[in-house]
Amino acid sequence: MNGYIYRRISGRGIHVGLPDFGVGCRLEGHEERPVSDIEAPPWDLGNAINLQGSLGALLPVNQTPTDLLMEKIPVELWMYICSLACTDGGRTGRSLSLVCRSLHEYSKPFKYQCIALKTPRQIRRLADTLENPFYKCGSVQSLYIHCPDLSLDYNDEDDSDYIYVSPGVARSVGSAHSTGGESEDLMDTDSAGDEFEDRPLSHEEEEELVQELADIRMQPADSDDGISSAHVNAQSSDSGRPSLLDQSTKKKDDEALDDLFHLLGIVAPTLVTFSVHWTSLEPFLIEETIPPLPKLQELCLFRSFTGDDEADPETDDPAPTLFPSLQRLHFAGYVETRPTTYGKMLADLAPALTELRCNIYEFELKESDAYRLSTSVQRVVLEISKLSSGIEEMQRSKGVYSSLLFGPNASSRSVEFCCLDYPYDAAEWESQWLSRVAGGMGCWSSV
Repeated sequence: MNGYIYRRISGRGIHVGLPDFGVGCRLEGHEERPVSDIEAPPWDLGNAINLQGSLGALLPVNQTPTDLLMEKIPVELWMYICSLACTDGGRTGRSLSLVCRSLHEYSKPFKYQCIALKTPRQIRRLADTLENPFYKCGSVQSLYIHCPDLSLDYNDEDDSDYIYVSPGVARSVGSAHSTGGESEDLMDTDSAGDEFEDRPLSHEEEEELVQELADIRMQPADSDDGISSAHVNAQSSDSGRPSLLDQSTKKKDDEALDDLFHLLGIVAPTLVTFSVHWTSLEPFLIEETIPPLPKLQELCLFRSFTGDDEADPETDDPAPTLFPSLQRLHFAGYVETRPTTYGKMLADLAPALTELRCNIYEFELKESDAYRLSTSVQRVVLEISKLSSGIEEMQRSKGVYSSLLFGPNASSRSVEFCCLDYPYDAAEWESQWLSRVAGGMGCWSSV
């Protein structure tokens, strides 16, 4: 009888605990066996019924012991606790939803308020979840997204896009999230069976197999090293045509970018903090990557591309006003070329900007108002590699940089320098985002 936990009302005999977010039931004289608080195995139910006469009344209840304890605390307090706890990228929200029915409901409005997505598949799943009219999951206020180099995405079993869990965990997760439908958690597997069980190939997997088969057929019979000249030519760009790998990567990039744009359109009314670390084959303009986000107050944007023949994107159009409420902007990676100056581009993108962090070489430092930053910008952090020459001289020339960036008589506005040991990786980018979400300074700490 799924959905019931049998517990003893009087006397001694059944011990109930909460190890690892599940209910562990132990009968005296029997070994302890952890079970889900949502689903009681038949052996446990049978033992409970057999012992009913000698141990007292055993009542089937939909509430777990945790639910009963939670009733003593006001719902508003539990929801406030959940709102404070769900600020670590989604891990706590997912864990709270598996504790018991009460916490599952109390934490649902905050489960995705702070969420980290690290694969294109997770981006799609979150968009599908938020668009599901039967699942009220609250709003997304802080979002981190990482898109890795999709040209390296070959082996599905080793890819974090395909996360497997044990059958028992998959069943309990699926049961905890719904009464019979599909699991709503982004990290759940789509199947509760064995992780090596045969399953239908996805459309992308079929395409990859077809491509691999075509490459194999192109290999001559006398190929000693297993790599044919035809295959090498197919991977090179000497003919002027994109290689098979580039074509496949470009398709994945476009699909991932469409998913990102779609998701951001859904969360735009509530998104306040956004951090993205994005790698693609070709570079894109910022308006091709991010739609208008009217409520966004902080953006950390890292973009890189892997194409050998690519260059920074260029356009004759001025930057659109995508972030009217943005106050803090951290730019890293490539920046598109526009007909306006860098300062004017930032003013167009974010007219309310107060703090900026970017590479020192993005600026054209000239004694002209056209090259200066908007008067709303009060603080600038200039990043420079420790391998660069003249670092000490630059740091001694803060007054000069302040005059060039802000103009004369700008003593209330500050210029700071930050020396980097190496380019940003996704882990550091996420760490800075988590610091900001938790109330820390992140990349805005004093340097």
